[in-house]
Amino acid sequence: MYKNVIGDTIFTSFLVSCEPDVSLSKLKDECYQIKDNFPTKNVSNINGYHSPVFTDVEPCDKEIYSEIYKLEDTFLHFSNDYLKSKHYDVKLCHFQWWVNISPPNSYNVLHNHKRADIIGVYYIQCDDEKSQLAIIRNDGSQYGNLYYNKPNELELNVPLIKGRMYIMPGHLFHYVFTNFEKTDRISIAFNLFVTP
Repeated sequence: MYKNVIGDTIFTSFLVSCEPDVSLSKLKDECYQIKDNFPTKNVSNINGYHSPVFTDVEPCDKEIYSEIYKLEDTFLHFSNDYLKSKHYDVKLCHFQWWVNISPPNSYNVLHNHKRADIIGVYYIQCDDEKSQLAIIRNDGSQYGNLYYNKPNELELNVPLIKGRMYIMPGHLFHYVFTNFEKTDRISIAFNLFVTP
């Protein structure tokens, strides 16, 4: 009926993770210090704390928050190394970071990071079995019936593991499930911008 079939997977994306060599206890302390010193901005965090966005232009005190800056340095190196390994011909030019503290019954709504090229998140405190990051396809595939019986091709639910950093393209929409634990879920998020 037909022959010589040729196929390919097109427009793939990526989600990569690593374990930075940082102190969870120091990071936790520094995140709570930020919460004590800066009012919440609540961008996507419902019922929780979202710090102001700190940048390479407007940094936070690097001596007080030294472990966060160690994590930031790891994020920059990890992102740069991954992009080079996949032959993206770009240079890192600007970055941002902020703290999310999600007490019980709080969550992060569906959002993306707008113009950011690479986004990252590092989980300092979470329940490895119940905390999940949902990543949503945003190419129009949600609006048809083609993937009706293939939900894994529309949404990827990633179990969050304490002590892991995840990076992915910034255009991907995502949300974080409700925190049903009795303790805070704590994370640091990053935006990275690149230039040709």
